[in-house]
Amino acid sequence: MLIGIIITESDKVIISKYFTLQQFAYYSLASSLATAIYKIVIPVTSVMMPRFTELIGLGDELKLIKSYHHACQLVSFLIMPVISVIVLFSYEIISMWTRDISIADNTYIILSVLSFGCMLSSLYHIPYYLQLAYGRNKLALYSSAIGSLLIIPINIIFVMSYGLIGPAIVWLVFNLCYPLIIIPIMHRTILKSEKLVWYFQDILIPFISSFSVVFFWRMLSYIPKLQLFEYLPPLYRTLPFIILAILSAYIVTSYLLVPIRNGIKDILLRRPNISTK
Repeated sequence: MLIGIIITESDKVIISKYFTLQQFAYYSLASSLATAIYKIVIPVTSVMMPRFTELIGLGDELKLIKSYHHACQLVSFLIMPVISVIVLFSYEIISMWTRDISIADNTYIILSVLSFGCMLSSLYHIPYYLQLAYGRNKLALYSSAIGSLLIIPINIIFVMSYGLIGPAIVWLVFNLCYPLIIIPIMHRTILKSEKLVWYFQDILIPFISSFSVVFFWRMLSYIPKLQLFEYLPPLYRTLPFIILAILSAYIVTSYLLVPIRNGIKDILLRRPNISTK
């Protein structure tokens, strides 16, 4: 508990010491928006540990592998279209929400960086619960302990070197360690043959599909001849592009992820089927 607080809250404590109250408010606003994604992730991921524990107890590794990948893909499907929109339309989102251009000017880059870090953190939730289900919590404990020791001095260095964006960069790099370091270590002992499947099928496919689709709409919004929504107030002219971006990202990503696509078909055809099982 204490380690988690140090990792997630140390940046705000340091910023409050080195910056003005107004600058602290800018960072806190970006942080609140970025971490809101956890309200989607935590309810989904927390229910998987009992399922993993049950399958491990039964010794059914095939069903465990299936549940693991389906759960990881479900998390990717839920968060990546949202995060890609936040990252690529951060300025417009803050402008429309606060109706204050000066706040957007000082916050949007921080929001983009923090949101990407929160996405990486969210993708680790299912692997983390899998470790707990196996009763192997040393990797998570050691990595968190090391992170809590390093994050405060690194945050201070980055604040002094890069200003308000510094802690956001640290948060991004810290969470980048999960897919680059922690996941390979975990899969050396747990579901050894599933590492590449996790990278390519569970993460890379939804990542590329979501960000490429949203990037397409982001580029269209810059083309003057395609300003089709000039009848809207200037502050809201990008809103239709944001809506189209997130809807099309969900459609494309759901089509590419077979368990998600089948689950949606089952719902539409009223044949209940929990795809994470």
